Amino acid sequence: MTMKPEQDICELMLSDENRVSSGEYVNVLWRMYLGRNWWWMMLPAGVLCVFGFVHINFLVAGLFCAFVLEPMILVLIYFNYTLTEEIQWSLRPKSVKSDGARLALEFSDERGGAKVLAWSEVGDVLVSERYVAVMLRHRKYAMILFRRK
Repeated sequence: MTMKPEQDICELMLSDENRVSSGEYVNVLWRMYLGRNWWWMMLPAGVLCVFGFVHINFLVAGLFCAFVLEPMILVLIYFNYTLTEEIQWSLRPKSVKSDGARLALEFSDERGGAKVLAWSEVGDVLVSERYVAVMLRHRKYAMILFRRK
């Protein structure tokens, strides 16, 4: 389900001590990424395995792609997306406040601080049964993940 950013999304989120674990964040990230790009990942391995009927070396190369090369690519993608500032905003305990112009995050851990995002920085708001994902415009798959009430 998708919502417009102008709607009040704070009524869907836990307003106090909202945090997600790193495993939950990566699970949502993988589902989004692989849901859109799985066929790009499997295309070279599939083509090589089909050519494996011509010669066995193609089959070996296809299996190598599927079981060695593609997991390495997934690890690079993992580090590319999980070593960002947005994941810290999702993992740290925070309270969320919103008005018509911005989304304010007030962190309640030992480092403290606050972050204010203008709605112009928000690309989309994705709502599932368990989470609310605020997708940011500046980078593909950049999101702040909140637990749903």
